[in-house]
Amino acid sequence: MTQLIIAGLVLLCLLSVGTVAYLARALARLRREQTQQELRPSTPRLSPTQVEPSSTAHISAQVESPLEDDAAAQPQTIETAASDPVADALSFATTAETAADSLQPSAGAPTAPDANTVDETSVYALAWAMDSHYQQTSRPSDLRHHEYFRKGVEVLRDEKYSTGDLIEIARGTNVVAACIALETLGERADADDVVTPLLTHINEFYYWPGYYALRALDRRAGARPVLVPLLLHIKGAWGDYTPLQSLREFVA
Repeated sequence: MTQLIIAGLVLLCLLSVGTVAYLARALARLRREQTQQELRPSTPRLSPTQVEPSSTAHISAQVESPLEDDAAAQPQTIETAASDPVADALSFATTAETAADSLQPSAGAPTAPDANTVDETSVYALAWAMDSHYQQTSRPSDLRHHEYFRKGVEVLRDEKYSTGDLIEIARGTNVVAACIALETLGERADADDVVTPLLTHINEFYYWPGYYALRALDRRAGARPVLVPLLLHIKGAWGDYTPLQSLREFVA
C-alpha cells in the first residue's frame, strides 16, 4: 500500500513538472511574439479609396516620362548617325594634310648641314658635318679617311693650336672633334712633349678617341718606352671589346 502511494506521488510530481514546463514555454513564446510586434514599424495600410488622385498622377508621369524622352531622342540620334560622305571625305583630307605638315621640320629645327654651308675653318663644324657618318661606323679607323676628317686635321695642324689646345679638344664631349685633335697630335712633328699629357689623360679617351690616342702615342713616343706606363695607367672601359682591340693593335 505504501509503495502505491509513493508511486502516485511521483507520478503527480512528474505531471506537475511537465505542466509547469509547458506553461513556461508558452509564456516565453507569447512574450517573443509581443516583442516582435512592438519592434515592427507601424505603416498604416491605405485602402484604394484613400489614395489621392494627385499621387496617382505623379506616379503615372514618372513611368511615362522616360518613354516619352526616349521617343523624342530617337529621331535626333538617327539624324546624327546619317552623315554626309562628302563632308567626311573633306574632313579626312584636312586631317591628313595637317598630319603631313606636322611631320615636316619646323623652321627652327636643326637639319643636316649642307656641303656648301659647312665652315671648313672650324673643326667643330667639320665634326658636325660628318656626324651621320660617325654614327654608322663600326670601327674607329672608319673615320680616318673621311673628307671632313682630313680637313679637320689640316685645320688643327696650324701653329696657332698648341699641344695643350689639342689635348683640351680631345678631352671635350665632341667625339669626332676629339678624334681629329688626337690624330693631329700624332701627325705633328714639333718638339713638344705629347706623351706625358696623353698618358695623364689616357682614361678620358674611351672607345673611338682611345684608338687615336694610342696612334698618337705610337707615332710620338720615339725611343721612349711607353708600354709599361700605359698599362699602369689604363683602367675602366679599356677592358671593353673595342678599346681592348685598340690596345692589341698598339702592342702588336
